[in-house]
Amino acid sequence: MERERNIRIRDALNVWVDVYLPQQDGKLIFDLINSGMSPAEARSIVFRNDIQALEACDLFILIMDGRSIDEGACFELGYAYARDKVCVGIKTDQRMLLPHGDNPMIEAPLREVFASDAELTTWVHASFCLRD
Repeated sequence: MERERNIRIRDALNVWVDVYLPQQDGKLIFDLINSGMSPAEARSIVFRNDIQALEACDLFILIMDGRSIDEGACFELGYAYARDKVCVGIKTDQRMLLPHGDNPMIEAPLREVFASDAELTTWVHASFCLRD
């Protein structure tokens, strides 16, 4: 379900901007290992591809749904923020870590947190529209 949702968000945003979706545009560690690559080499490739995509991006979108936020996505958020990228989140699942929100190390670097896919796509169009 998560992958399907990510693809729907990507497809909605691709109307206006280029989207890098690691699960489709990068390499998956399981596929690399199953093809005969060592786990260490597979990890290195996934990491390098992700870092290259983060370096090239203007906007980082964090999917915040779930009981906890994906640890890889948390690293990506920190990296993107440290590289002065625009960082936003989308949270349609109202579970949170603390009574007043999520971990401050997640919430503080986000310029906006959107409550729906429609809010996110509207904002991206208004803020980053490269083509109409």
